[in-house]
Amino acid sequence: MEKMIKVQGMHCTSCNILLTDSIMEITGVKKVSADYKKGSVVVECDTEKPFSEEKNEFENDVYKVLN
Repeated sequence: MEKMIKVQGMHCTSCNILLTDSIMEITGVKKVSADYKKGSVVVECDTEKPFSEEKNEFENDVYKVLN
């Protein structure tokens, strides 16, 4: 299952790396592609974990999930 997530607060390649590393730690995530220019992250999961659980695992004071 692939999900596209809009994220506010991304502004450089370091943001891509930080979000990718953070999201890859979530159980069931197989692949992450972050793009700060588009303000989005594409996450490939092997489970249908509720989005609210994933959001809580990587959203913080810097990054805010918009969808």
